[in-house]
Amino acid sequence: MRYYLIITIVFLLLGCVSRDAHIQKTVSETSEEEHGYHEFKPGKKYSAFVIRVIDGDTADIRISEKHFRLRFLGVDTPEIKPEMNRKGEYDNITDMLYLAAWGRRASYFTRKWLEKREIEIEFDELSPQRDIYDRLLAYVYLINGTDFCEMLIRSGYARVYTEATFRKRDDYIREETLARKNRSGLWKISGRKEYTVRIVKVNYDAGGPSADDTEMLN
Repeated sequence: MRYYLIITIVFLLLGCVSRDAHIQKTVSETSEEEHGYHEFKPGKKYSAFVIRVIDGDTADIRISEKHFRLRFLGVDTPEIKPEMNRKGEYDNITDMLYLAAWGRRASYFTRKWLEKREIEIEFDELSPQRDIYDRLLAYVYLINGTDFCEMLIRSGYARVYTEATFRKRDDYIREETLARKNRSGLWKISGRKEYTVRIVKVNYDAGGPSADDTEMLN
């Protein structure tokens, strides 16, 4: 009798453990669903709809009725606020107002091509699928297959985000090198030295035989 009682208790305990595990798994899956987590496979393209463009390299998208914030993989466009840009990010460009102006142009360019449109995104096996801000990290393609990240670089709206590791890194660097050579977009002033001029004296009399200084402009 005692033997059967022990077996019954063991089965009851195993049943409770199994049920608790099932409940815990269900709660976990529900939590992931509520937070919009999704499993993506690298190398596979996913159809998405661009709800809103945030700036030149970021957009809110929808995939299968789930909403995500997407950060374009491998590229970095200037920020639209001067104080958010940093010296040294774009070669020797130190004019933050200049970079902010190109940040706004990049935002307009991305909005024109992507907002309220269908796109495709692709994840890279060498890169994490999310960044520290929980944004998706993926390549962006127009519906005709054109690599939009490459378009941003070629047109001079973005630099290659060399701080990250990704499969297309070398291809993107070649595109940036060509954009710099052609002085496309923001690279118009890249490579030019900037000098600070200090006025030490103003000569109000240009001299010469005439009292009219306009005759001595040269």
